[in-house]
Amino acid sequence: MKELILDAIYKNDIPAFRRLYGEALDKRHDEDIELCEAAIATGSQVIMSDLLADAIIAGDVERIESLLEAGADPNATDAEGKTSLHAGVYKTKKSLAIIMALINGGGDPNIRDNAGDTPAMIAAAIGNFEIMKAISNAGADVDARDSEGLTPIDTLRILHPETYEIFTEYIRNHGQSFFSREYPDRSM
Repeated sequence: MKELILDAIYKNDIPAFRRLYGEALDKRHDEDIELCEAAIATGSQVIMSDLLADAIIAGDVERIESLLEAGADPNATDAEGKTSLHAGVYKTKKSLAIIMALINGGGDPNIRDNAGDTPAMIAAAIGNFEIMKAISNAGADVDARDSEGLTPIDTLRILHPETYEIFTEYIRNHGQSFFSREYPDRSM
């Protein structure tokens, strides 16, 4: 099976790769590094992104780290403009470990998808404090505005008031200030 998958990669046959790769689900973990290296050799960002996305969906932090070390680009985007960090934020099990692996692997927390959302905006909508904290510590712009003009902080305040209180207290205590700009209701 691995030979067929490698052949699809070298021919840049994305549909064949996806079909064959999906069929080999149980045997993939050990082969992903070799497949990633083949995708890197052929310059196929699509295949590298598929490998990384599959590891994220599986919640397999070890495989994510291995793929990133092998050269998978955490900032490559899919057809919707989403990066692996966008996808990682949606993952509920082991999400923080996934986010940390992607950030440590070079994931940019400020890349916007085609809808204009950053990973911080998605994390705010979900209301996960630990992920908001990790993304913020990685340099996410918590003042970035979405298509409705809302920042991640606004979204937290509206959808998750308790998480908003915890997160804003965390930000205050760690010297990151968004309170003084254009937000009279956010003064300390």
